[in-house]
Amino acid sequence: MEGSARPRICLSMIVRDEEHVVAETLESVGPLVDYWVIVDTGSQDGTIAAVEAHMRSAGIPGEIHERPWRDFGSNRTEALELCAGKCDYIWVIDADDLVVGDLDLSGLSADSYLLRYGDDPLYWRKQLFREGLRWRYEGVVHEYPACLEPVTEARLEGDYRIESRRLGSRNRDPRKYHHDAALLEEALERDPGDARSVFYLAQSLFDAGETGAALERYTQRAAMGGWEEERFYSLWRRAVCLAALGEPWGAALDAYLQAWNARPTRAEPLHAIAAHYRACGDFHLGYLFASRACEIPLPEEDDLFVSRGAHSWAATDEKAICAFYVGRHEESFELSTGLLEGDELPGPERERVQANRDICVPGLTGSRETYPRELIDEIVGRAGSGGDVTLSITSCRRLPLFERTINSFINCCTDLDRIGRWICVDNGSTTSDRERMKELYPFLELVPTDPDEGERHAESMNVIAGLAETPLWLHLEDDWGFFWRGPYIERAADVLAEDESIAQVAFNPSYAETLEGGSIDRRDVRRTHGLGLPYRVHEHVDPGSEDWGRLIGSLPPGSQTMAYWPNFTLRPSLIRSRAIPTLAPFASTGHFELEAAQRFTAAGNRTASFDQVTCLHLGRRTWEPAGSELPSAYELVGDGTHPAHATEAGTVPAVVINLNRRADRWESFQRMARRAAGAGFAEACRRVEAIDGTGLTADPDLEHMFRGNDFGLRRGIVACALSHIEQWRSVAAEARGVHLILEDDAILADGFPQHLAAVRERLRHDHPGADVILLGHLTADELVSDDRPAGGLRPLPAAGYVGGLFAYLLTPRGARRLLGIVERDGIQNGIDVFLARKADELEILECVPAIATAAMAQLDNDVDSDIQRDFEPVSAPAPHLADLAPSCAVAEVVLAAGPGWRCEFASVRPSGAGYSLTLLGTDPDATTPRGYGVTLDQGLDPASVEELESGEGVARVDGNGKLSVSTEAGTLSMAVSSIAPGGSSGHQLVLADADGHALSSSSRFRLSRDGGERCTSLVERDGELVIAFVTGDGRPMLASLELEEALAALSP
Repeated sequence: MEGSARPRICLSMIVRDEEHVVAETLESVGPLVDYWVIVDTGSQDGTIAAVEAHMRSAGIPGEIHERPWRDFGSNRTEALELCAGKCDYIWVIDADDLVVGDLDLSGLSADSYLLRYGDDPLYWRKQLFREGLRWRYEGVVHEYPACLEPVTEARLEGDYRIESRRLGSRNRDPRKYHHDAALLEEALERDPGDARSVFYLAQSLFDAGETGAALERYTQRAAMGGWEEERFYSLWRRAVCLAALGEPWGAALDAYLQAWNARPTRAEPLHAIAAHYRACGDFHLGYLFASRACEIPLPEEDDLFVSRGAHSWAATDEKAICAFYVGRHEESFELSTGLLEGDELPGPERERVQANRDICVPGLTGSRETYPRELIDEIVGRAGSGGDVTLSITSCRRLPLFERTINSFINCCTDLDRIGRWICVDNGSTTSDRERMKELYPFLELVPTDPDEGERHAESMNVIAGLAETPLWLHLEDDWGFFWRGPYIERAADVLAEDESIAQVAFNPSYAETLEGGSIDRRDVRRTHGLGLPYRVHEHVDPGSEDWGRLIGSLPPGSQTMAYWPNFTLRPSLIRSRAIPTLAPFASTGHFELEAAQRFTAAGNRTASFDQVTCLHLGRRTWEPAGSELPSAYELVGDGTHPAHATEAGTVPAVVINLNRRADRWESFQRMARRAAGAGFAEACRRVEAIDGTGLTADPDLEHMFRGNDFGLRRGIVACALSHIEQWRSVAAEARGVHLILEDDAILADGFPQHLAAVRERLRHDHPGADVILLGHLTADELVSDDRPAGGLRPLPAAGYVGGLFAYLLTPRGARRLLGIVERDGIQNGIDVFLARKADELEILECVPAIATAAMAQLDNDVDSDIQRDFEPVSAPAPHLADLAPSCAVAEVVLAAGPGWRCEFASVRPSGAGYSLTLLGTDPDATTPRGYGVTLDQGLDPASVEELESGEGVARVDGNGKLSVSTEAGTLSMAVSSIAPGGSSGHQLVLADADGHALSSSSRFRLSRDGGERCTSLVERDGELVIAFVTGDGRPMLASLELEEALAALSP
């Protein structure tokens, strides 16, 4: 069709209340149409005006008609008839559809064309019709085109799809599928043998959640014959319904196999069977069915609802998981790697599949490191035959690591024949070790150097630079273990061919040393034009530039970046030899790798990398402290004062403690953070609710924690401490990393992200065991600061310290230590002073100069403070509910559900003379929440309740705050009316009349004596108040009392 004249196209649409989407659709199709005829069937919004305005602006002629609504078939037919004589072809499309990709309408010759819809599922719909033929639509809903004379049809192939977005006005109706089902039921009454109506009735019932009714209709449709694809889909959905309804697996399995047998070119049934067996832990059976499903290619000729995912990635994913569990680690690794390198895996699945790939690696390393005698014989046999690659490796008195590196590389690199020369520059190995190296690897050109004569790592690299004469240079260090098997050189060369500025391709992304490092900086993944391989290009940003602040501010909380490091690394890679003059001579002093990388970058060279980690650092990682079990090459050859690379600098999870009633302070913090740290950083800061001292009561737990305090249990000081302790508990649950905790009055230094990155850099290198790092602190007089460069850290001096918890970094170890001290000693001082007085048990550092500060409230200033201006002590405990009125009764509801049942939610409502109780909970054997409907026919007397008969059902709380439980006896449903929670300090009793007006807003009370309870519902009738609540250990409770007595007892 390329180059052929495009026929004139008339757009045909029916619309109603589509103002919110129609312009976007018209923008999408506008360049492809020459005329338009749109029929409005009763819009109450601005649809007509929106259509006319857009098409007038686009300069496309057309006409709009207003017609009454009858049904889809009739109105579509009428719209087609109005297109008569306008153009060569009529294109029918919905008002919320979009064209994605390159749709080519030139060279049309058939009478009708099917267009590709969706991506997963993928289906084809006849939407393009030759004008002048007698076309009409059949069906009241799910209409389809028919022609009253013989016609030809074809698929319109190409790199495009129509996206049916389900955003039109009809899709706003939550009962859309129920309405469709009713229309189709009526159609079947008129024509019981209409197979299409039966099929779409089943579809509508399924989408409406009526799974049992859908099963009946799918079964009916499957028995009717007709279009084989529709029959297959009915058989397939029949099996899905059986499984969803919890029918015995044998019945569902038989149905899945019946569906596959009806159309063995479809993988969906086999994939579903494999997924079931995998979920049940029957991995051998899962592997069997997934393997067969993987053999089925995407059925390109099928038109109806093809699951692209089942054919392109999901079955392979199931096979990879099952392969791992049946001991096929190599196969599992290769399958997961293939998914990650392909372009079919959905983005949300990548992290999980990446983890599946990585977990296979320990099972591969042993076989990779075995001595490859046969491959070495082949290398020796090729000696002198040439090649376009020189391989170099440095060694330095670590023979076991050297052997593991060479063995694993030879076992993994499948295009070794491209290596024409193997060079090893050895620095300081013993004579016996060198003899061993010659014996094991006779193809190596061993170049010994003597560290006593001043030769160092840099000098070793200069020797190599002088020997690399082939177009490509592959460099290794002697402490890397390769595990991915494939053509390293071919793939790296394919990336080099993408751009002349790419002068190096690292075998790991983001200069990674570990599997986890591969996830850093995965923002710009490209594909080569040659082999179609994914790769990344390193992004270098100068940490001293404004761009660095923008970059750090744009990163998600907790992420890291290697952008501070220039292009070039000594880690395993393939390099263009022409770039060597921009690297050599390597400096023999200082951080020679960094200096070389700076010159490499300044020359316009760039480093790219594979998208996946292919090898692991076997020696000491750069973030591990010196003196560990495995010294680095830098230490062994005299360059130990500098690590190979600075460690990753990045963002940290950041929280801001802020009271609910102080939205003004949160807004002020946000403005300040945007100004000092950028919008990205400000948006990444997560607000956490501060504990409000005005709602605290002095219960035994609180009094024990603050035993012997020197501040009179002032509620502002107590609440501040509890707010920080709550964050300590959150951090303590993490495995590693540092976390940024800010108070809402913190003031950050300009360029804060850059300063924070420098602090983290110093922290990792010089203080890996730090617990707390204050980003600034106050003395009795002023903020502590000096003129030292940003990023400096020193122990916290005790003299004059007043506070610094307005901005600090906390490690998980530090959080656990702090919590242990609180548990052991309690808190006798304000939380800032408490921290300083425990400094001898913690490694507390301060940042110099300070990169954050805060204004200090004192008697002689007007600094806003919710702590220093509040002198009220914590209030006395709230009364127990049973103490409010003599008539109060509180009792547990004991269900027949059996021991171990845990209630999560309870709701109570009047029912006849008594009450109905709806419960949502779980039991030890349940995998999903279970619902119970309980009826108390004789009125409510909780004190006499011992055991209630229950009906198990399906329970849920919907978006409108209604809890419902469907049981055999019907559905119990009720609105959730809540008592305002007050934590361990009690609850606020709030009642409302039928019009929603508050009757009472009382003081706090407690529901049980041991605390931890949650109020979930209340109801008031005839002067009796019934409260449903759940204890901390999941027991449903009921309380009843006289309303007047309760309100009188709670009145201020």
